[in-house]
Amino acid sequence: MAEESAAELAASLWLAFDGGRAYAPEHRERVRRETELCSIVAGLAARGIPLRLDFVRRDVRVGDDASPLASPLFDDLVEAGLRAGFRVVMLDGDDEGLQTLGLLSSLVEAATSPASSGLPAPSAASVPGEPDATDTQPVRVASTPVELPPSPWSELVDKLDALWNGIADHREIDDDEVDDLLLRVEELPGDGVETPLRLFDEVDPETRLLVHAINVARLTRAAAQAALGKPEAVRALMLAALLADIGMIASPRDLRRSDARLGPREIERMQAHPLLGARLLLATPRLPEIVGVVAFEHHMRTGGRGYPDRPHPDWRCRPESLLVQAADTHAAIRAERPWRAALGEPEARILLRQLAGGWLDPEMVVLLLDEAVPAGCLLPAEVDADCAGGNGADTTGGR
Repeated sequence: MAEESAAELAASLWLAFDGGRAYAPEHRERVRRETELCSIVAGLAARGIPLRLDFVRRDVRVGDDASPLASPLFDDLVEAGLRAGFRVVMLDGDDEGLQTLGLLSSLVEAATSPASSGLPAPSAASVPGEPDATDTQPVRVASTPVELPPSPWSELVDKLDALWNGIADHREIDDDEVDDLLLRVEELPGDGVETPLRLFDEVDPETRLLVHAINVARLTRAAAQAALGKPEAVRALMLAALLADIGMIASPRDLRRSDARLGPREIERMQAHPLLGARLLLATPRLPEIVGVVAFEHHMRTGGRGYPDRPHPDWRCRPESLLVQAADTHAAIRAERPWRAALGEPEARILLRQLAGGWLDPEMVVLLLDEAVPAGCLLPAEVDADCAGGNGADTTGGR
């Protein structure tokens, strides 16, 4: 069995677990992630391949191949397993995925109910002789120190906000303002190759969407330069990244700035933003067509997953959209969210590679990590720590 099968199972397990925390039980995205996980387990089990989840040693094993749960993003999942009383779980013979679904339900319950502990392992056998879970102290993820952007970056956020509102309110752009905005993004420090790419902190609810868009644009530009080279094509794709989330402007202000867990209705409204954004952008004169296409496709995922629904079953995302999807995911997991801490650069790169193929386009992940930003990315607090430590930090995760 190929080694990537263990990594795919680990990534799918985390996605289903995270979906269980973020979505209501009947929400289609949660059901989709659970179904995918159960299908992977059932497919491997039907071939007689032993599947083992070790919450003490922190790894997922498929046959003789293992994928470590080393990234801090897995800490909540591992802690939930230990709190639920799991040590080592074998999923042999789970050809219908029912044991997997029961395991996932227990993990989500343990993670979302602080008082819960010692939950029984549903139809899953612990391996005799393994260390007891009570002897293991789960590691909590410490929040990454964050600071608000300095004033020059705030001015950049203001310019992007003005562009969003001009398109939303009047379906028009000022070409000179767009050129100035793109130039300012290009001049931000760090190129990702010789020096780490510098990103914003996405901590302020008032500016989080706009800051995230700039981070995605920086990563997209670096990858587009490596792949395309032509300045006009690079700038068009950078603009597409800056405007991909513009459909969120149609959402209520409290929804856009909420730190609370969203309910089913709020999630449904939020997931309408790619279609709304595409309509806005395609109706705005002088914008390249690819800008609207990327807005429509940037939350679609491989295998027909993500949102919105594809217009027809054979729909294939444009390569530009696949690149923005990878950049968007990288920026998101490097940023702090109300329900989790930001990942460090090495951990983010590990997770992104695990998501390649099962969630993101593998060629775009390789392009982004190995060609566009081999030197990695740094947040403001990490820049300060790096300087204090003599610029010796490795942000590439052993590249």
